Amino acid sequence: MKLLDATLQVGVPIENVAEWCRVNGVEPRTFYRHRARVAAEG
Repeated sequence: MKLLDATLQVGVPIENVAEWCRVNGVEPRTFYRHRARVAAEG
């Protein structure tokens, strides 16, 4: 999850969430949950 959090915090554009999740072994549900948390925390 460190990669996911770091990617979201620096604002790397992810055009294809499903592919990014598959390549990095992250469930899409987890991705969206983390993205919402990062957006809320700033």
